[in-house]
Amino acid sequence: MAKSLGVDVLFMGAPMVDHKLFFVLRAASYEAVRNFLMKSGLVQTQTLHIYPTLSIEDALKQASELTPIH
Repeated sequence: MAKSLGVDVLFMGAPMVDHKLFFVLRAASYEAVRNFLMKSGLVQTQTLHIYPTLSIEDALKQASELTPIH
């Protein structure tokens, strides 16, 4: 289902001491990830936290282009 919604599941894991699931997903947009999680049904049984991120390379590039504020 993920592929058909434009989402790649890179990692899925469950810690052994907690009732949580962790996913590392890649998609073109936040909306694609949200759509995947909604259609998966996980929202019915889990509290979801989505953390959009950049690669460290992209984050460092963006940071290097900032104008210092001091």
